[in-house]
Amino acid sequence: MNNISEILMAIISIPVAILSIYSVFNDIKNNKDFESAIKHFYNKANPLSKKGENYLNSIEIVINGTFPFFKINKWLFIYLHFTSISVITTLFFEPNNKHPENQTSNTIVGMMLLEKINKALNIQVFLLSCLSFHILLVCFSVVNFSSFLLAIILIGIFSIHIDQKLINYRIQKGWYGKNEFEAKEIINYIISHSNKDDFNDSGGLKKVIPLPKIEENKEKISEQNHGGVTT
Repeated sequence: MNNISEILMAIISIPVAILSIYSVFNDIKNNKDFESAIKHFYNKANPLSKKGENYLNSIEIVINGTFPFFKINKWLFIYLHFTSISVITTLFFEPNNKHPENQTSNTIVGMMLLEKINKALNIQVFLLSCLSFHILLVCFSVVNFSSFLLAIILIGIFSIHIDQKLINYRIQKGWYGKNEFEAKEIINYIISHSNKDDFNDSGGLKKVIPLPKIEENKEKISEQNHGGVTT
């Protein structure tokens, strides 16, 4: 029975691993700005695109949040956490300098998402540490290799990757926080932070979510009309 379970877990873990690796590297391959950031990170002489600078800032945030694990293998570490880096880039370095108060990062949702990203990073580091420790024990013949453990770890990492891809997509579209599940999540987050000072901003209390795109468009139209009035 145990052998059957191990075989089943091995069958499950192989496609999950392939899907995870393919998904990450396919996203990386189509993201020239991230590649620009990586090349500049290793060699400052390499040119850095404007958006690449945003990714470089996000890489620094991820490194600071997971040190000292970063030292083990810098290249592998950055690529494994590409999805988290993408979410942070979207969250904190949106090209919206004209209306910084509308950025997701300046809202309660932004605070909540950053907390979720940090938790996801820590979970990924924990899962990878467990896998590394297990492989080390296997190498010293202390335990037999467990396909079940491998499958659980790979499924966990893949689930985090998919979840963060969805978060990134919904942030970019301005949809995050607009369905029932996410609305409850935001409400619970606000309730769990009973100190109102947690949500203070330079201009007063933070917004819960960014202004809708339609409101931003109205602001632009109003500014254009105002600029077109002559006296």
